[in-house]
Amino acid sequence: MKKKITAVLLAGLLGVSILLGCSSGNTGGGKEDLSGIKLAAVNGLVFYVNDLQNENYYSDAGYEKLTDYLEEGTTKINNAASEETISEISKETKEKMDSVETKNVQGTFYTLQQAYDSGYINRNDLQAMAKLVNANEEKDVQEMPQKALKAIKRNYAELRNSNVEEVCLKYYGEYNGYTAITVHLKEDSVMDAEKIVVIDTVEIRYSCIGIEITIWK
Repeated sequence: MKKKITAVLLAGLLGVSILLGCSSGNTGGGKEDLSGIKLAAVNGLVFYVNDLQNENYYSDAGYEKLTDYLEEGTTKINNAASEETISEISKETKEKMDSVETKNVQGTFYTLQQAYDSGYINRNDLQAMAKLVNANEEKDVQEMPQKALKAIKRNYAELRNSNVEEVCLKYYGEYNGYTAITVHLKEDSVMDAEKIVVIDTVEIRYSCIGIEITIWK
């Protein structure tokens, strides 16, 4: 589906680029040259739909709607005769994209041992996580796909009968499509004491008891 959306984006940009080439030498007749504005507007829709896909999960039908709205908005922008009309089309198209229903993904949480025993992660993955934990480091949570971050917090909050605002999360990387995190509620009690977990001779030294790496998919 993303390939289809990408193709539409390129086609839209190509259409505006053609307009830009055709009109660049045709501004002497008094008509406003809108090619640059149109290009910026289409670019705006491109970034907007990409942001939506990065932040949310959609069903196949939802991706189809996003594609259709993008294609429709691009065509209307290409045919617009004024800057005001282009602005209205952009706003209208974004509102339609916002109206597309998102998919509530219900993932599964695994202990590190469960994930390893099931073959979801391997020994190299364990070593990469251990290197971070043993150095008291983690990855920047902003590196996570934002839709995964939202889904994990929502799933965990539902599991604990709490709300998303109470969920604390640290990120330790993506491994074969599985996300490594530590996750807990603000109210959870944590003891400052070292805990050592060994999986297949890989030693992970946690600096506190009560919070360990969890795998989510």
